[in-house]
Amino acid sequence: MTGRKSDSAFLPILIPGQTTTLWLAPHATAQIRRRTEGRGDPNSTLVWSGHTSGQGQVEVTLPPGAPQTYDGLLFRVLWEVECAGEVQRLVVGSGAWHPDPYAALGLPGNPFCAEEIPARQMDWEGVTPQHWLERGYSVAPSPGTQPGVGQLVQLLGVKGAGKSSHLAHWRRQNPGPGHYYPPRGHERWRPPPLAPICYWDEACRIPTPLLHWGLSRAARAGYTVCVGTHRDLAAEARRYGLTVQSIELRGISAGDILAWAARRIESARLAAGFEIPSTLAEQLACECGGSWREIATRLHIFTAQQAQEKQR
Repeated sequence: MTGRKSDSAFLPILIPGQTTTLWLAPHATAQIRRRTEGRGDPNSTLVWSGHTSGQGQVEVTLPPGAPQTYDGLLFRVLWEVECAGEVQRLVVGSGAWHPDPYAALGLPGNPFCAEEIPARQMDWEGVTPQHWLERGYSVAPSPGTQPGVGQLVQLLGVKGAGKSSHLAHWRRQNPGPGHYYPPRGHERWRPPPLAPICYWDEACRIPTPLLHWGLSRAARAGYTVCVGTHRDLAAEARRYGLTVQSIELRGISAGDILAWAARRIESARLAAGFEIPSTLAEQLACECGGSWREIATRLHIFTAQQAQEKQR
């Protein structure tokens, strides 16, 4: 790092509980943050904040219960030092470094990397059958066959509730064209695909003229339109004569979390005896707002902590 103000650097070696020594310019300020990336929006947590003495040296003991640095295919835990002032030297405590903490245990990896949708494209095959959790909406709607008698089947829920997963699951049963609408960019302006059954992911982002065009065409042709949306589109659909079925994906229970976790643990063939505590499942059911994405992130970190403790 140079003398630029607010420089930052990643700690390449981290064993929580160790002491990290920062050598900075006298009276400089510094922060240590833990950053997670790879599932949903990046999340940064402030762990320590302080300033150096007149000699420019400060020692920090990292939290012993925190996850160690992990750079996986779909998920990363990064420790970052942010400094205001010139950085002279950064000395990290000693300790063996394992790029994958599960390797030391002979484990194939962390089972809580929820499937990422590649580039958010509708050709994603969805959650694998052995990981699929039945929530009452697994049977796909039927294609429309009668002109003038169309329907809109909308999956409503927060980010990470399982809307895209259900659309992909339905699409495997009843194939049809689909499109994912990103928050910005030219792909957002693509006309909705139309067929006896079709799939529009994040339909609430479709520009109003295109949305109304697609709904009116589907109504006249008698098509079935399956959408994932954060906003209720029933009023627009009924305006053009479509019948509406609304499915709200919410209310993830502790039992749902334990059942879902058990499928992933079994498929990863983790060491016998490893399981998610029911108390943790109850906590996640209360705190994660109905988002499987957030649940997967929290369970991934928990499992990494367990692997780290056994590794010592």
